[in-house]
Amino acid sequence: MMVVEEREKKILAVYTLEPWEHALTYLRYRSPAQELGWKVIRGVEKDLVSIEPIREADYVIIQRIFPHLREQYQQVVETARIYQKPLIYEIDDLLIAVPADHPCVEWYRPLLEDIIVAMLDADRVVVSSSLLAEIFSAFNPD
Repeated sequence: MMVVEEREKKILAVYTLEPWEHALTYLRYRSPAQELGWKVIRGVEKDLVSIEPIREADYVIIQRIFPHLREQYQQVVETARIYQKPLIYEIDDLLIAVPADHPCVEWYRPLLEDIIVAMLDADRVVVSSSLLAEIFSAFNPD
């Protein structure tokens, strides 16, 4: 196990609509941060969005469908800008091009604009494949 000195520890403020105990949050944020000795702070707890974690965070992570909470999302973005915290948008699916026969197309279609806005707002977009990186680079080169 790698030991990280206190001054090197990073703090991530994560804004996701996924349950905190879900495999997605564990595999993408909590476990990797733990391995690095970093701290992860929940920005959403029990459906309540808090901008307070941004103040102490080194990075602000916005996870794929959180931007659909438009008012809260905008507060997070504005607060990250005020505190000069890098804003990272994370998405692992091509939700901007869900096929018409997909069982959840009617649920994802209204998210299209929110996803694009999040990519444009972000300082960096993190994806799970080179194909997604190529597609999403049209919205954010980093």
